[in-house]
Amino acid sequence: MSKKTGEAATNKAQDLVRAQLADAKTEAFVDDGMLFLTATIEHDGEKLVASHAYTLDSMRPEELDAAARDVADRVLQQLQGRDR
Repeated sequence: MSKKTGEAATNKAQDLVRAQLADAKTEAFVDDGMLFLTATIEHDGEKLVASHAYTLDSMRPEELDAAARDVADRVLQQLQGRDR
């Protein structure tokens, strides 16, 4: 995987979360065949954190794109479920 391809996937995952939760602090990276995403928000003075990973079968751009969407969706579901 090129560094540029991995960065595109991690940036996309973070952008998808921040599009729904603008104040979220995010971190994403690809390591050992997995895409990791963590997001942190503050709600009513409480720090909420969600972290998910996706096991990659390949490093093809289309799989990295799907992985970015998957981890972002799961992180958002977890944080938005708590934020009610």
